[in-house]
Amino acid sequence: MKSASRTDILWLVLILALATLLRLWKLDAPMWHDEIQTLVTHVHFRWGEMLQSYSMNHHYLHNFAVKLSIAAFGEAPWTVRLPAMLFGVATIWATWVLAREVAGTAIAHVTALLLALSYHEIWFSQNARGYTGLALFSTLGLLYFLRGMKAPEWRNWIAFALCLVGAVFTHLTGAFFFVALGFLWLAVVLSRALRGTLRAPVVRLPFLGFLIGGLLTI
Repeated sequence: MKSASRTDILWLVLILALATLLRLWKLDAPMWHDEIQTLVTHVHFRWGEMLQSYSMNHHYLHNFAVKLSIAAFGEAPWTVRLPAMLFGVATIWATWVLAREVAGTAIAHVTALLLALSYHEIWFSQNARGYTGLALFSTLGLLYFLRGMKAPEWRNWIAFALCLVGAVFTHLTGAFFFVALGFLWLAVVLSRALRGTLRAPVVRLPFLGFLIGGLLTI
């Protein structure tokens, strides 16, 4: 796909700027129960203790980012929520890239704008939990999955593996999304095998992408 024009990039920047402003508003509001519990039971631990703490409530990658944010800017509601906000804005960018490759630039602009204005996306971007990080890595994972199936190259499947790791380390339920992509890949392999159009790279490279991603999460 050809590179985006300057006008398209400008529209994307304006949409991301709007999204950022909407998410910064009241980012410093008082924290609620789940956010406070995350601080007390995970983020306030030492680094080694955080690594050894296993819980569905422990969104590893997000909580590490929160700890870095606090170390850099001090502890306040907005610094605790900053990683979720940044992941949320990045998700809009990733969705724009995905939508542009699948449906074209106009649809990408509309999709990104809808996400920028979405109440739920704003809410989760102001919630100090790992859900926007999960959305980001899942969106990028789907992007590289589609790229890898269209053009089986190492770089696409290495990027896919890293997205798999990022999603699962952010929230364990991320595994279900990538397992679903695994079943989709198997369906494509079976379909092409039955039609006699199956090529080795479509089998070997995706398999290695799933394998590397899976091993890194263990």
